[in-house]
Amino acid sequence: MDTYSESPGPDVPSKKKLKIGNGNACELCRSRKVKCDGMRPACSNCKKKRNECIYKAVSSVLHQEPVQSIPGIGYSGSPGTFAGEVKAAIDAKYGGVSSGSSIAMPMSDAPLFELRLPGRRPGDGQADKVLPPRRQADHLLSIFWRCIQPVDYMVDEKRLCRSYEMLFEGRDLEIDERVFISTLNIVFAFAIQVQESIAAAERNEVAGTYFERAWNLLRPESVLWEPPSLEVVECLLLMSRYLQCTNNSHQAWMAVGSAIRIAQSLGIHLPKASEAGISSDLAHWRQHLWNCCVFADMSVSWVQGRTAMMSLVSQHTARRSPPFRDDLIHTLELHEIVHHSIIAQTPVGGGLAERFGPHGSCQKKESYCNSVLQHEACLNQWEKVRLKGIPSEEGDDNETKMKRLSLQLRLLHARILLFRPMVARCCFMQNNAPVAADAQFESSYMGHMIQYGAFQCILNAQRMVALLDKNCSVNESAYSIPWWSRIFYLHMAGTILLAAMQSTSLFTEAVSDSWQQTLSVFKKHEHLSLYIPQYTALFQSLARKASHMRHPPEHSGFMEELSDTQFHDTFLEFGFHNDSFLFDEPDETWFNSFPAS
Repeated sequence: MDTYSESPGPDVPSKKKLKIGNGNACELCRSRKVKCDGMRPACSNCKKKRNECIYKAVSSVLHQEPVQSIPGIGYSGSPGTFAGEVKAAIDAKYGGVSSGSSIAMPMSDAPLFELRLPGRRPGDGQADKVLPPRRQADHLLSIFWRCIQPVDYMVDEKRLCRSYEMLFEGRDLEIDERVFISTLNIVFAFAIQVQESIAAAERNEVAGTYFERAWNLLRPESVLWEPPSLEVVECLLLMSRYLQCTNNSHQAWMAVGSAIRIAQSLGIHLPKASEAGISSDLAHWRQHLWNCCVFADMSVSWVQGRTAMMSLVSQHTARRSPPFRDDLIHTLELHEIVHHSIIAQTPVGGGLAERFGPHGSCQKKESYCNSVLQHEACLNQWEKVRLKGIPSEEGDDNETKMKRLSLQLRLLHARILLFRPMVARCCFMQNNAPVAADAQFESSYMGHMIQYGAFQCILNAQRMVALLDKNCSVNESAYSIPWWSRIFYLHMAGTILLAAMQSTSLFTEAVSDSWQQTLSVFKKHEHLSLYIPQYTALFQSLARKASHMRHPPEHSGFMEELSDTQFHDTFLEFGFHNDSFLFDEPDETWFNSFPAS
């Protein structure tokens, strides 16, 4: 037993030619991509705005810089990608030029925790086998069980506490000490970060120290070549969760993938495999740990806009198990419904084998509107069986309240993902193309379904903001989910409300009130991370632009000079034209026909 000291590529599309006026556009009109009458010495636009009109000898055809294509197809990509598309659409209609890149997303690549992964220290890691004083360690561990464990279930409390006691008593552990101490340091790092009363700089410094010790002890780059163990899987999953709150998205993705492969090497993905001769407690833990792998894979895949491993199947056991393991099963049930709804948002695959199967090129995919009804019914049934079965009396303990709050937010998130294509269709297609003038479409079944879905998506975003506002107290004795999860959900809901601003029929007074509530909740969290004020500023800026579009200042002249066709061409780069497989009508000529500029 060692002695431990104590111490406090995506493809790039070809260039797009953009015609402006008669080819003699002035510099101001050219920069804003609006039509210019080419009059000299000053065009009518510059005369109206009393701006200096400058001409330069250029070709009559301007070349727009290549726009970086974004993984995923429109709204079926990552939340950060969808947010980038919303920003691009607002900028385009406002007359600006968008960078076309996705927005940094909480729980994916936004640096909510400041962390710079260190270079590997030479030696055997003895310098990192440092633990805080016992009283401090006990305090941090209790914070983790109270604030983190009810939401993320990746640590076996009974097994960790047993090894924890043995470690501080100086006894030999039954598991790899190096891996266990690494896990313990990540637990301490989470316990520091969740304490909202501590200044952000101090939290990042102390938590970063704990995580750096864990990183050096585990050596993730070499763990693949070592004998597999359940403890390594647990440590990697916990490490990936922490990395999701930093800008190390690739490392978070790889940590989850490594954990899954090691778990499969141990055979814990096989139902009731190798359970002979082991205790029921260990059998429970093996099953639960595999469910954690499935949960982590789906979570990190969604926020990064990647495809989850479809071969992963969760395990459900009828044996009596700790309540937190049942909570994970309920969450996985919800994730499975969402997983199928996301599949319905993507085109039918074109693999070699599929050409001869039922999902080949000759197979027409079911209309997304019909698919939405089926998945909505599944979500309603899940809510009836799982969520409504949790009591909500005021006398409930904090753990029960946190369980209910977490499941409520995950259900709202699931419904937002389900209905999000409808919001994109209403806000970015029908308002800016001849679709809006197609009365037959508006009165059709599909038209009504799309409007219904858009309203439902916005309604669930409003409910999410209201729930977050109610449960964002900085009082650490109050129950609430960790603040980084609240920022993730707030970003999800706020993006939907921003999209709703593009439609006068969807952006009602109640939605406007919810938007103000969104900004208010963002401001309540600004002290927690240096990156959160950037979210607030960006959302406020986009909201101002959207407000100007709805209520343009007198004599501004910026709206009438941007034609629907030019606006539509701008956001075609971002995938909104790829939804024909979702909303497939017998006659699609109205969708692909646009007037000449």
